Amino acid sequence: MSVVSKPAHIGVRDHLIGAGLALAYVIVLHGGLDYHDERDENKGPITLRVLVDGREVGKFVHRDGDGMARYEVDLRSAFGAQVPARGELRLEISAIDTYRRSFCWTGTVQNGRRKEAP
Repeated sequence: MSVVSKPAHIGVRDHLIGAGLALAYVIVLHGGLDYHDERDENKGPITLRVLVDGREVGKFVHRDGDGMARYEVDLRSAFGAQVPARGELRLEISAIDTYRRSFCWTGTVQNGRRKEAP
């Protein structure tokens, strides 16, 4: 049975975001579903919201078939030159239909100059 639920969330208070990280103004998330669900491509999307101090700085939609996708938030787009040094970093994950919507993810705060490995 499918259930509509409140967003699952994880938050880290007083997280180092900007100061002392030499241009570390990019939040990078990688996420996806179990490969059975990714390949079926017949279930509802998952919505990811990224918040800093309660302010939405990024919103992404993951659909079946997207695989292990990369999502990137440039905090300078949200805050300009006033990126906070520390703050609450929160990720909310939701789906209208929660059946088989186990979303696996990892995230980092990175230097804006960092490149992906070839």
